[in-house]
Amino acid sequence: MPSNTIDIQLIRDESPFYYEAAEKHGGLFWGIQWRRIYYKNVEVYGIYNKNRLCGGFMLYRSKRVFLTMLTNPPLMPSFGPWLVKKEYSNFQKQRDFERSVYTEIAKFLDQQRVKIKTLVLHPAVRDVLPFFWKQFKISPQLTYRIDLTHSPDEIKKNLSGDKRNLISKSERKDYQAVITYDYRKLEEQTKSYLDRKNIKVNPELLHHLFNEFANRNNSFGVMVKKDETVLSFGFFVHDKRECYYLFGGNSGNGDNSSGTFVLWKAIEQAKNKNIRWFDFEGSVIPNVERYFSGFGGVPIDYYRINKASLFLEILLKFFKRNIF
Repeated sequence: MPSNTIDIQLIRDESPFYYEAAEKHGGLFWGIQWRRIYYKNVEVYGIYNKNRLCGGFMLYRSKRVFLTMLTNPPLMPSFGPWLVKKEYSNFQKQRDFERSVYTEIAKFLDQQRVKIKTLVLHPAVRDVLPFFWKQFKISPQLTYRIDLTHSPDEIKKNLSGDKRNLISKSERKDYQAVITYDYRKLEEQTKSYLDRKNIKVNPELLHHLFNEFANRNNSFGVMVKKDETVLSFGFFVHDKRECYYLFGGNSGNGDNSSGTFVLWKAIEQAKNKNIRWFDFEGSVIPNVERYFSGFGGVPIDYYRINKASLFLEILLKFFKRNIF
């Protein structure tokens, strides 16, 4: 399929047709409710094949000192693309179509006039050669997903011995794991944790997330307590197919078992909601990756693409050697 049959167009309004298709085929992060938490700096693009919508993606433009950047929108696991799911008569036709889409996206991204481009591709994207041919650097990422169609006993059996011991430790200490929809309290816990760890997230974005997006149909929190003192917490967003671990941490009062207890109770809650997958949203930081892997999920690899001017790439190699 010639790539010139593919067209990329900016979505300028809250088109119900686009966002309904995006959420249906792409999931939670591409629906209109999630889009509204950003207000500004986010650009939504539709992908069209002979004037028929076949996919889309989202980009975030920002500036750090004198550097303009193009990235995933904050909190999103990837910028896309999502593609309309369809049946193909054979694998080659599917491969040719996806190649044409990725070729046009790579060309489009290459033409964007920013100093640094660093974007995560959707895990469904297996063909990264179009981006390589446009001289993007490709680096692997990894997340873990738990298949929640298994029984609770099977899921717990797949946990590492260390994780099972930490869960038992929490139970012996009479920690209470509470499912909560108190989004104001979750926002307070999240801000406190991020401040303590000196992690920068736009407070306005957090406010929109917890006060305008979050509801009982798309998110929940878990708090582990001892005598009404919060030890650890987690915040999770979901649709009918996937549940994502978005934020979590220790309140400063807990131990390492309370954080594991939070995640275990979140996995149980996602299963109770008949969600298919629990996704840890991934990390390539060794300690974090090792921690997530202990929950027995299936490793899912995906890719980050990066590009900057030659001068900047040489400079960035001293600070981000693993991706530039």
